[in-house]
Amino acid sequence: MKHIKELETIGFKPTAKKQFYTYKKDGYYIIAQSLVGGKLGLLASVKSDNALISYLDKLTIHDENIVRAYYDDYECGIVVKMRKSAEEIDALLNDLVAYFMSSGSKQVCHGCHEVKKISPVHIHGDIDLLCEECILKKETEEVKPEYKKGMLGAVIACIIPAVIWAFTHRLGYVVSATGILFGLCSYLGYKRSGHKMSKKGWLLTFFAAALMMHVGELFAMGFAIQAAFASSSTATIGYWQAFVLLPAFLSDPEVIGVTLAYFAYTYVFIFITYLLIYFLHERKM
Repeated sequence: MKHIKELETIGFKPTAKKQFYTYKKDGYYIIAQSLVGGKLGLLASVKSDNALISYLDKLTIHDENIVRAYYDDYECGIVVKMRKSAEEIDALLNDLVAYFMSSGSKQVCHGCHEVKKISPVHIHGDIDLLCEECILKKETEEVKPEYKKGMLGAVIACIIPAVIWAFTHRLGYVVSATGILFGLCSYLGYKRSGHKMSKKGWLLTFFAAALMMHVGELFAMGFAIQAAFASSSTATIGYWQAFVLLPAFLSDPEVIGVTLAYFAYTYVFIFITYLLIYFLHERKM
């Protein structure tokens, strides 16, 4: 398959979330999700026995395009490579549903794990297979974004561009292009460890990117001081010794002016990255 939309040719229906599709076969619902790396996730919520695990293991062994298949906590999942055609995925799901029926596997609510009438529902920015009671319960729940966890994830993700900034600083204003990485990494780090993006989430994401950029600049200055001593005198200093001279280095108006220019250009790249993420991805979710 070249695109997930090809699933519509075998009966999948699109949802409000662009990367999710739903499928119903003989009363069993299956959710399909487009995953990174050219993969497709297939999810069903059923009550079965350990024989289902053996069935899924055989699928993984005999089909190189199946990356992973599992059954855990009433969740049956299969991850396949998108190189499989829509017809092959249709055949895979026909076999899976036939196994559910022959083994007596019952469809259950993904929330309460009880055998009830369920339906796919788009709630709190996610797709799930829930019964009416769990849908009402989810709708009344107050979802509190995990700002601290998201901020930590953004900071950790920005270590990569901060290291690149420190080691490529001598290239001049070209280093400002790392703002693209700062923007992308801070966003992905926040989303992976936090919750749905909000105004506060965007501000924290930007703060994490700015913080790590400044950290990268401090290390870059250490390299610059060390290089200055190496080229202008017979005396050399170690990298950590260069940090002792940072206060004097930072008080130089020329250094401050150049540094602020670096930051300004980098902030522009960060903001452009955020705008592209918002209009091309986040707004559609």
